[in-house]
Amino acid sequence: MRLLGHITARFLTISFLFLAFTILFGSPSLGHVNYVLTPDERKRALQSNPLSTEMNVLAPEFFLLFASLVAVQFLGLVLQDHDLAKGISSFLRRWSNLGHPVMRITTGAFLLSSGLTGTYFAPQLGIQVGSLSPVSILEIISGVSILIGAFTRAGTLLFSVLFFYTFVPFGIFGLDQLYLLGIAVYLFVMGGGHFSVDKILGRVRSFPVIPSIKDVPIHTILRTLLGLNLIWLGLTEKLLQPQLTAAAIVKFGVPYYPELELFVFLFGFFEIYLGFHLVLGLFVRLTSLVYIGLLISAVKLFGETVNHLPLFGVSVFLVLLGAGEYYTTVRLRSVRKDSAAEI
Repeated sequence: MRLLGHITARFLTISFLFLAFTILFGSPSLGHVNYVLTPDERKRALQSNPLSTEMNVLAPEFFLLFASLVAVQFLGLVLQDHDLAKGISSFLRRWSNLGHPVMRITTGAFLLSSGLTGTYFAPQLGIQVGSLSPVSILEIISGVSILIGAFTRAGTLLFSVLFFYTFVPFGIFGLDQLYLLGIAVYLFVMGGGHFSVDKILGRVRSFPVIPSIKDVPIHTILRTLLGLNLIWLGLTEKLLQPQLTAAAIVKFGVPYYPELELFVFLFGFFEIYLGFHLVLGLFVRLTSLVYIGLLISAVKLFGETVNHLPLFGVSVFLVLLGAGEYYTTVRLRSVRKDSAAEI
């Protein structure tokens, strides 16, 4: 377990360094706004002047935002040892067996619809079968395999190949779908799980070649990659290139307050805030519930549906199963005055 702890620590360190390098030396990302903006709209937005900001007159809004975040953190600290929170956690654990199949089925449906629409990891509601490219065919094959849980590990390997291939057409912006790698790792190690063809046929779960693979902290890897993904999207879509998100908001007539520039900034900041909570493993269930709320609002406001299915699946998984093998524990406790260290 000590060795796994060192491996996980190094994995997190390398992930943060890689993310920092790509942000500092990479070009601005088009990110998930590809779903809701046409190529012409993206081009016009990128060619426009950077959004002006007048943050000095908006200090009260910033104060209220940070005060709210502190209040939520304090509430979480108070409630985590309360009987109510323990009861909710116990109730969710009873349904934990559903987390794996929900994530698998939503991911399979995402891949299948991507292939049928002839898109690359970017399906939208309304499937239209057209001329299928080789990538679309591979998406369909892996999607069906993962959806029904038949030869799940083989389908997951194909899914992994598709993920890494995104860096060929999209370059560094393949990181926009980083969380999909976490799903692939989890499904490869765990297989089809409940409600799968593999389970029904009784396929062997063990790995004769790598028998210790079951000790890999796949739950933590899944949660961490989702958190890094949110941080990446918050930075590249909202803070570094706010024009794109602003163009999407204007296109769909999304209400904003108090002004467009600040709204985009706060939205990006909040996405990064949630991402760091997931990376650290802090209040994971509460964070995942909040993120599910954001995904539901995206369906209503931007019409993003099928393309967010795996995000729904991973978020439900984390709500049901919690933080995983490694996480951050924060406690409120009283200490004696003479034994407390002031820092």
